[in-house]
Amino acid sequence: MSSPSETSRGARRTNRRPREAHLNFKVDIPEFEGKLDPDEFLDWLQTVERVFDFKDIPDEKKVKLVALKLRRYASTWWANIMAKRAKKGKSKIRSWRKMKSELKEKFLPSHYLQENYSKVHHLKQGSMSVEEYTREFERLLIKCDLKEDEDQTSVRYLGGLDEKIAHVVELHPYHTLDELSSLARKVEIQKRIRGKPKPTKPPNHPYPSQRPLTPTPSQSHPQILKHHRPKPTKLPYKPGLIPHQMPSNDVLGAKA
Repeated sequence: MSSPSETSRGARRTNRRPREAHLNFKVDIPEFEGKLDPDEFLDWLQTVERVFDFKDIPDEKKVKLVALKLRRYASTWWANIMAKRAKKGKSKIRSWRKMKSELKEKFLPSHYLQENYSKVHHLKQGSMSVEEYTREFERLLIKCDLKEDEDQTSVRYLGGLDEKIAHVVELHPYHTLDELSSLARKVEIQKRIRGKPKPTKPPNHPYPSQRPLTPTPSQSHPQILKHHRPKPTKLPYKPGLIPHQMPSNDVLGAKA
């Protein structure tokens, strides 16, 4: 029969397992054969960095772990590097930073870095959305292996951003490229909402029962009818006649 102390230790171990279960799946460094494809090399290098970060690998073990994953030409090249250093009396490379520098010098040609630096330097948002521009900007930064501080990178990002968006973003505080790109996306959304045309109201046509009737002549031309009166007939004037002796209109009509 187990004692209370053993039972409590077993319970603690049982409670610890679920919290550590997410660390049990296998995450390994991919192999690298040394193909002269800069894009493939950069993808591999980024994966290595993510694995180191996830597993929290100490720096003194990183070089040995990566060396084990080098295959074919990459393995031969690394063995030659170590042999040359030994002949010159130099110590082995034990720092991951130094090993990474050697890898980049070999598998990232200088013309590749220059071409991508030129692309990121002349990159403009143009017809791209802020999200598309940010992705392309970050992709080119990785490709040209640009080493600059956060402020310089932010200035470079603003330089290619749409001017209308950049002018608004500059008025807000930011410290990192992520904060800057997030502000740019918010400004873009606000401008898109403001630029939408307002819905127009449909014309207010009267219903058939409310349509006005056809106006009568008296309604349409009241002034004409008001002044349309028969003109009086002028009586002929004969000198020497007294006004009461002059023929009346009835007499004139009969003679006509």
